[in-house]
Amino acid sequence: MKMDINEMTINSHKVLKTLVGYLDKVRTYDRFNPFDLVRVFVNSNGDFTAFEALDYNLQFTSSDHKITETINSNRIIDPIQFDRFFVRVEQLAREANL
Repeated sequence: MKMDINEMTINSHKVLKTLVGYLDKVRTYDRFNPFDLVRVFVNSNGDFTAFEALDYNLQFTSSDHKITETINSNRIIDPIQFDRFFVRVEQLAREANL
């Protein structure tokens, strides 16, 4: 089932805070391109489980979920630009008052 990035949740504040820090750091990399595509994975409830870049070696996995939740998920988010993913993560962080 297709899902929009704006439907994605990150229920663990620990994961959300760690992910925000990681994405902030990635944005400082010399060859970082905010328009590069990433694939975002969620579990069957739409909660974030992982992301990976399509064209380079960059990924992050949630410590709040087992990898089988990603494998067994029926939710699919089409690849999106890194910046769009970052905006959604920042929005979730603001909503969680982090």
